[in-house]
Amino acid sequence: MTDASAGLSPQIRILPGGDQRLLAEIGVVDPTSLGSYRKAGGYAGLKRAIEKLGPEGTIDEIAAAGLRGRGGGGYPTADKWRAARAAAGESKVVVANLIGADPTALG
Repeated sequence: MTDASAGLSPQIRILPGGDQRLLAEIGVVDPTSLGSYRKAGGYAGLKRAIEKLGPEGTIDEIAAAGLRGRGGGGYPTADKWRAARAAAGESKVVVANLIGADPTALG
């Protein structure tokens, strides 16, 4: 697969500094194929979380990784998940805002 067939321009791959973790599989994984994603290791972390770590272990792993929200406060994700887990009630929901707080983000 080429960048063009994935709808990407070549310059997306060239980012200053740091590892190319997020974009490392461009050109390797077919974004239209779940099988291609799974063959490249997709869902391995989810499987590990469900089968080996369990809820608390998964949250501990997120804390150890230092994962934080991308909002202005950079709040630790593990703290958010712990709060959701401790909330009253049987059903728990974690909401992810994938647009961001910028009111101009939609156009």
